[in-house]
Amino acid sequence: MPTPASLVADLVLEQVGSRDDGDAPAGTPARDRRTVVLGIDGRSGAGKSTLASDVVTILERRSPYRGRVALVRLDDHYQGWTGLRAGAEAVRPVLAALGRGEAGSAPTWDWHRSAPGPVRVVPAPGRPHPRLVVVEGCGATLLHDHLDALAWLDEPEAMRRARAEAREGDVSSWWKTWARQEDEALALAAPYRYADLRLTASE
Repeated sequence: MPTPASLVADLVLEQVGSRDDGDAPAGTPARDRRTVVLGIDGRSGAGKSTLASDVVTILERRSPYRGRVALVRLDDHYQGWTGLRAGAEAVRPVLAALGRGEAGSAPTWDWHRSAPGPVRVVPAPGRPHPRLVVVEGCGATLLHDHLDALAWLDEPEAMRRARAEAREGDVSSWWKTWARQEDEALALAAPYRYADLRLTASE
């Protein structure tokens, strides 16, 4: 039975990838081809981070994306426990720049200091321009106008909370605050409208 990661990878390779290759004239250098952007969204604890890592592992080994995959985790850009939307929007200029064939930059957030962190550049210095960017995190659907494909992860709240607590310990200080922001993001950009795949990480 296909895993969620293999289903998402197949979506990129068979649907988005084929369209992307068809748009580029024969002989176009890889650096000049359009960057494909995949979004992976879902509520906290749905399994997005693991799914994104697994998808990157698969696609890093496959043509046309071999060695040219960049992973952008929105967790690195949320501006604190009330900054879900601001963090997602901070990544928008990165995707716009990558679409022009340029490097993009976005501020990060230092969760230990509860303060802005260093600016992150994509691709990282010394890395080739990516052919595929995977944007993973709550609110990725807010960037739907930059996405070529979107996978939405569904899980019951009890399962999601248990996962979050196994990873981080007691989540009572932020769970409801974050859930309200998830609700707001869902209202602004309904993932069921944009998602190419709806999955559960436990499938």
